[in-house]
Amino acid sequence: MRRDRPSRALDHGRSDVRPRERPAPVEARFLEDLPEEMDAEVGNAEVPIRIQPHPDLPVDGCDAHHHLASQFLTRGDPGAISGRDVVVVRGRVALPLVALWMYRYEQRSRRTSQNLGPFTADGAEASDPSITARSSLRARHLREAHPTLANSTWRSTMTVVEPNPTTAPRDYVADKTVQRDASPMIGGDNAFKVAVFGANVSTGQGGLNLAENTISLGNWGEIEALAKKADAYGVDGFIPIARWMGLSGPDRPWGRQYETFTWAAGLAAVTQNIQIFATCLIPFIHPIMAAKMMATVDHISGGRMGLNATAGYFKPEYAMFGVDVPEHDVRYELADEWMTLVERLWASDEDEFDFNGNFFNLQGAQSHPKPVQTPGPMVMSAGSSPAGQQFAFKHANILFAAISSVDQSAHVTPKLRANANAAGREDLGLWSGAHIICKDTEKEAREYAEYIEEKGDYESALKYKHIIVNGDSRGWSWDHYKQSSDPKQDETIKTFFRAGLVPLVGTPEMIVDGLLKLQESGITGICTGLVDYDEGLDRMNEQIFPLMRDAGLRA
Repeated sequence: MRRDRPSRALDHGRSDVRPRERPAPVEARFLEDLPEEMDAEVGNAEVPIRIQPHPDLPVDGCDAHHHLASQFLTRGDPGAISGRDVVVVRGRVALPLVALWMYRYEQRSRRTSQNLGPFTADGAEASDPSITARSSLRARHLREAHPTLANSTWRSTMTVVEPNPTTAPRDYVADKTVQRDASPMIGGDNAFKVAVFGANVSTGQGGLNLAENTISLGNWGEIEALAKKADAYGVDGFIPIARWMGLSGPDRPWGRQYETFTWAAGLAAVTQNIQIFATCLIPFIHPIMAAKMMATVDHISGGRMGLNATAGYFKPEYAMFGVDVPEHDVRYELADEWMTLVERLWASDEDEFDFNGNFFNLQGAQSHPKPVQTPGPMVMSAGSSPAGQQFAFKHANILFAAISSVDQSAHVTPKLRANANAAGREDLGLWSGAHIICKDTEKEAREYAEYIEEKGDYESALKYKHIIVNGDSRGWSWDHYKQSSDPKQDETIKTFFRAGLVPLVGTPEMIVDGLLKLQESGITGICTGLVDYDEGLDRMNEQIFPLMRDAGLRA
């Protein structure tokens, strides 16, 4: 089944998307073909429009010469139309393309039945009875495929998109043309979202272990292939972790790290539906730089960019950048001011502005183009402390909950939901991590989980724990630790073997049962780390997703 996705903005020069040249988009004016309600919505019948075609539609069959249908496919499968493709009325209205097609086919049928003749590619009118039948059939197919649009008024299908008068040239169509709520991880048909986590660092986010068959993720080819597979399988998101240095240990986990903004740009260009994220360590990236990079990738992706904003905690990285480590709550005060600036740079119609804050003093701040999404790309944040929660309530669309088991979620998540609701954020998504081990039998899955624990990278895990507890690795020695303690008796570090994520171990049915329990507790999606990303995604597509659909978790 084809998944709806935000329409792509303009032509990105991709040969696989645009095999040959299209008719140029045209400026047009509302004439008698448009519904009266649509004219009334924009105030008059002389408002210029520009058609923003779906980039995957072939050129053949376009009514290239008709002022309204210059980019509309008139031959093809109506079921392939996305409900989110839009016609942009410059600066005022974005009308779903499917609604205008529906209207177009109905008009064709009416004109032919009244002997007026349908519109043809050369602008002439014809009186072929078969066109009436085809147009009526296509209109019916569209009504059946998109009942919400078919049963609603034209006014209710319109989305107001405010213009940016200071930057909008005559052919301005891309900025602010996709509603953020339509992004895959907020909108879409899946009741329970699934994202791949940590596929930008060597060894990935499958845990600090030395298990065999772990995809190395040490080169771009592996990552690109994985992203394309996740995209084809209908995974909702692809989220990196922000690391600037790895850990010591036999496998040197995270030893190779792709920077997440450029990583996201590369993957945005080779995927179609999946939401691509950058994870930003706020203290290391200036807000103007971040706003510009996010907007750029949002244009590359056609409105599928997301930001995972983190206040930072890994003190060795602070030292590497020569940045002082603020106290915990001060880090979130910095993050709040940083995010406020980024949001203003994304959404404001000001040509430039000055800003004087506690952490940033800017003169003539500006960022153009604006993102494709309005009011800006979606934001997720992880923070279990009161300061972290308040940051998420103010700025995020998704809060990544710090839970380590299904049972813990039953106690923690309802409290998070109550806190979010009290802050007026009933719409806030609550996500958790999930470390999925899926096998054909429960015995196989349990044995594999035991194998991962046996292969645990104790040296890396203990060093990581020491950094988290003490702030850095100074004063820590693996040899000294082995002499003074038995690492295998340290239950805390065993959670690092599965990346600190909620363990879901068993058959496909058991995995889905665990996901249902997470949903019942209030979780709306998971970021999954996999020991073997390749095999794990195949099992997800072939075994887990079908059961999730049966359970009402996926469309």
